[in-house]
Amino acid sequence: MNILAEMMGFVMAYGLVAWCLWSAWVTGKAVGYVACTPFAKEKQPRKQEDPIPPPAKKRKKLVYTMDEAKYALEVSVGILKSYIASGEIRTYRDGDKLFLDGDDVIKLMNKPPKRVFPVLDDYNDDHKITNPVEFDD
Repeated sequence: MNILAEMMGFVMAYGLVAWCLWSAWVTGKAVGYVACTPFAKEKQPRKQEDPIPPPAKKRKKLVYTMDEAKYALEVSVGILKSYIASGEIRTYRDGDKLFLDGDDVIKLMNKPPKRVFPVLDDYNDDHKITNPVEFDD
């Protein structure tokens, strides 16, 4: 019985030592990995840059000449003068040249156009649409 107890004691002792060594090895690997990761010399992937630069923002014009405003607003000179007379477009004068305020012109460019369509209250022959081709029934 003494020999059996001694053998079991040796097995348990060696098992305990083996288990301690194995757990220290596993724990050491985990601790080593956690401790070394921030200091690793691995290359981080570089952020790719777009070879084509983004387009530059178009600068807002501060002033327009009469011709530039006429083409930008797609109106006639008479309508442009009416905008100036009504105060919708502010003007600046430099000698004999007249400049229009850029903010006001841009505001009118973004404004939806006013369209006037004739409305017929009654129908008479003056409004009859004629067709050169007559159809026979």
